[in-house]
Amino acid sequence: MRSRRSSGTLRASPPERRGPVAGQDAVDFEGEGLLDGVEGDEARAARRELLVHLSEGGVSVEELRKAVEQDRLALLPAERVIAGEGRYTLTELAERSEIDEEFLRSVLLALGIPRPAEDARGVSDQDVEAAATLKAFRDVGLPDERILEVTRVIGRGMSASAEAVIDVVGEVFLKPGDTERDLGLRYADVAAELAPRTGPLLEAIWRLHMHHRVREGVVSHAERESGQLEGAREVAVGFADLTGFTRLGEKVSTQEVGRLAGRLSSLAGEVADPPVRLVKTIGDAAMLASYNAGALLDAVERLVASADDQDEDFPRLHAGLAFGPALPRAGDWYGNTVNLASRVADQARPGTVLVTSEVRERAEEGFAFSAVSPKRLKGIRGSVRLYRARRASEEADDEDGSEP
Repeated sequence: MRSRRSSGTLRASPPERRGPVAGQDAVDFEGEGLLDGVEGDEARAARRELLVHLSEGGVSVEELRKAVEQDRLALLPAERVIAGEGRYTLTELAERSEIDEEFLRSVLLALGIPRPAEDARGVSDQDVEAAATLKAFRDVGLPDERILEVTRVIGRGMSASAEAVIDVVGEVFLKPGDTERDLGLRYADVAAELAPRTGPLLEAIWRLHMHHRVREGVVSHAERESGQLEGAREVAVGFADLTGFTRLGEKVSTQEVGRLAGRLSSLAGEVADPPVRLVKTIGDAAMLASYNAGALLDAVERLVASADDQDEDFPRLHAGLAFGPALPRAGDWYGNTVNLASRVADQARPGTVLVTSEVRERAEEGFAFSAVSPKRLKGIRGSVRLYRARRASEEADDEDGSEP
């Protein structure tokens, strides 16, 4: 990490976003109220030094005041590094990319990004390049509604990724007793170091996932004949839930609850070997899917066992699997089979896996099944026959395998 100071002076140079604002080299920060509420000579000197640094970099007094009011002045240097040089308005971006402005606004909305003001110059050269890629998607024949569908998925994923990175950086580089100047320039140094490397990393990850998904893809004869992919597909879906997670949230801190959810996500990712895919984690639950019911059952069994191997503070898992038609859409699965798998998981005791008869029929050798009394499940018509699944080598925990 580069040193941020030498002989007591700021070393990190402001990002070349725009030149200094005329007359701003003699801003009366105290008169502007930008030092109000800062107590102690050291804290006031650090605030003033950071204000000078930002002011000389072209940040207006209005922007500084807004950052102070929102208590994010220390984050402003990193924000400017990440944002890049804002040259164009959205209207100018539309002209340069040959994409209508209304569609660009729809893309921003799908990404979860606030729509900029009409005259805001927040568009960088990198954004122009991204818009050119967007135009290429249209040019190859992708309809706007499907582009927006994919954009929403990308937006959710990137939002979660950005939040995770910020959380990690915030925890690692926040030091006891930091002044706003120390923290602000340290974060800016980290952003300057990591931001240029993030794009290539994300592209490499995207290519790996695309390769995996294309390799798994199947286009049937009927689909080739009709020129359309089928809607619903036969798939095995499984849910593994943390036992007592809701009650646990009433006893421990929010940070601890988040840590447990993160550990579940990590454990689920470790067992999701092809042809099994981790679809998503939803707080206290992990959803996995596979066209191969036996492979999914094996993965979920390993996931439940791995939770039992964790320390005593980690809750046990209970899981349920179903097999049937479901609709794949934007990386997720929808339909009655998904709902059924979730309801089956609700019926399982801690440390156990319940499956429907369809999963039992398709599971490969190596598993033993014991019948459970038929259950009436919320949102599912009629009674559902369920089975507790174990590895064939395991001894039965009880003689008839019945669930309460």
